[in-house]
Amino acid sequence: MRTSPIVLTLAAAIGLATGPTAAQPTNHPAVSIDRDDYADRLEAFWLAQCIANWTGRITEGAYREPPFPTDADWGGLTPGGNTIDWIFDFDPWPADDDTDIEYVFINELAELGTARLTPAQLRQAWIDHINEFIFVANARARQLMDRGVAPPATGLPVANSLYLRIDAQLTTEVFGALAPGLPHAALEVGDLFVETTARGHAAHASRFHIVLYALAPIVDPQLTPEQQIRWMVEEARRYIPDTSKAADIIDTVYADYLANADSTDWERTRDLVYDRYQLNDDANGWRYQGWTESSVNFAAGLIALLYGQGNFPETVRIGTLSGWDSDNGTATMGALIGLLVGTDELLAQIEAVAPGQALSSRYWVNRTRDNMPDYLPGDPEAEDTFPMLAQRMLPIVDRVMTEAGAITRPDGWTIPAGPRPDPATASPAARRWIASANNTVRRLGGSVSTSNNAIGEVRTLPNSSTSGTIIGNGAELDDSGEEPGNADRQFYASRGANNLQPGDDLVLEVNYSLPVAAERLRLIEGDHETFGGWLIDPTFEVLADGVWTTPAGTLSEPFDPNIPFQIIDFVLSAPADITGVRLTGGVGGTEGYGAVAELDVLANTDPPPWPIDCPGDVNGDGAVSDSDFFAWVTAFIADPRSPEEQAACDVNRDGSCSDSDFFSWVTAFIDGC
Repeated sequence: MRTSPIVLTLAAAIGLATGPTAAQPTNHPAVSIDRDDYADRLEAFWLAQCIANWTGRITEGAYREPPFPTDADWGGLTPGGNTIDWIFDFDPWPADDDTDIEYVFINELAELGTARLTPAQLRQAWIDHINEFIFVANARARQLMDRGVAPPATGLPVANSLYLRIDAQLTTEVFGALAPGLPHAALEVGDLFVETTARGHAAHASRFHIVLYALAPIVDPQLTPEQQIRWMVEEARRYIPDTSKAADIIDTVYADYLANADSTDWERTRDLVYDRYQLNDDANGWRYQGWTESSVNFAAGLIALLYGQGNFPETVRIGTLSGWDSDNGTATMGALIGLLVGTDELLAQIEAVAPGQALSSRYWVNRTRDNMPDYLPGDPEAEDTFPMLAQRMLPIVDRVMTEAGAITRPDGWTIPAGPRPDPATASPAARRWIASANNTVRRLGGSVSTSNNAIGEVRTLPNSSTSGTIIGNGAELDDSGEEPGNADRQFYASRGANNLQPGDDLVLEVNYSLPVAAERLRLIEGDHETFGGWLIDPTFEVLADGVWTTPAGTLSEPFDPNIPFQIIDFVLSAPADITGVRLTGGVGGTEGYGAVAELDVLANTDPPPWPIDCPGDVNGDGAVSDSDFFAWVTAFIADPRSPEEQAACDVNRDGSCSDSDFFSWVTAFIDGC
């Protein structure tokens, strides 16, 4: 990994680890997860999610402002005449957008035998299966896919004006369940799916949920349920930047929960959320965007989780009464409890409020999704069951865990002892934000300037601007999570008096007052229409030591005039320190104009290696010493040997503990690792 002085300086300023010279994060011990137990938890996850989803749907959108429901309204009627009560009796469970989109994702990963989808594969999965019962940002993303746009461009602020809505929060938490005990791995595999519809603080809310799900399987069973919930919330908060509105929501809700002398008075915190983020949003520096926005619904789900204190029916009840888009947070947090406690405890908690209640494990996905496989060909009402679905997820978990450095065994997984990844750089979006020169230079106090050769009239379209400064504002890679203003997103250069004609070259420059590390040059397009918007045969140049040159490199994908909002990287053959980037391309279409959202320079965004595979560090204390020999001997002679001891003993990772592991340890000891 090549890290320039500017990136190192920024990292030091905001406390980010950038490489082997940075202080190592706190070490963690080896963790073992049993395969059969985890399959049971996955089954409970799906059952709990469906119960919570359909219970929360009773009040969905019915309460958007005071008077909100209170505890006294449980068992009463909504304004539409529906009884507010738990829903336990669906058989089969009908699909809904809080469960079925992530079901499609899991099905696609299982069928393709992979831990990740490419942008093209994900777009095709949406086209094949996700065409109805989609709303807000999901609907906008699906429309863009019909125009050839692939994720993550479908969630760009310039392309999807609804990117701060709730959508990613109800479709991506499952990726935490694919990486038990490994939040950083969950964020890696879930990144593309989150950015299909979200950016900024809405993406942070989704990532917070992903981390919660990854943490649930490794929570300390000696803690009380309430302590377990608090531990997960505190740990997941570390993955959200302090600048984010999502961080403010977590901190506000959690602080009020801790300060509340009445642990049942969840209504107090819900009312605080309404006052801070909706009623007096402007006064508090926020912007309320309607009852389907990320913010208030993220807060409502967190209220249900905290005040529910690990009890599934109570979590669902509070979520249902919370208001706004109540089935979303309810489904997310209800499913989290299922993953946390497993089937037996989930059923016991339900029995306490609904004695003798039978619960179906069948799922009717074709209610809402197209062309899904039928795993129950003899059943005319359903296509799948939760136990079958859980079993199909296990090979995906195998792939994710192995890719992340865990040891996959026939009976489960072992996460070796080692340093914890830095939460601040665990998300690929956070690393892109740090790597972006347009953002980094400003954060370091430098300046970013732009120029262009477009003069005269400029064609203005919806969500567009005539200001060329927009191409260097860093907005499309901004992962601060700050509440954005209503700034225009695109720069247009069009026909007009004394202006560019079709085929003429548009020249755009972004210059930096500080040198920046360049691994790739990124262009993010704006919209295209019949009359133009695209660039013809663009070329890139870089400024180094005051001289503009054309660097060697390759395009990540070809420019296509039929596809708007392309994210195209020119990957340099050799990294360089530069102070400017220039893009030159002919303006296309009959009116001859180009639409550009961002021109940026990126440093390396690859994740740091984890776990640091140091076979000599048997005891996981971050050092190699004589104590590791004694730790190895203890693990070697143990009888019976625990999975953790097996992992410690198996230095050469050949699946067994033998004399050869001793010689492998000696070699590692001599080499210092």
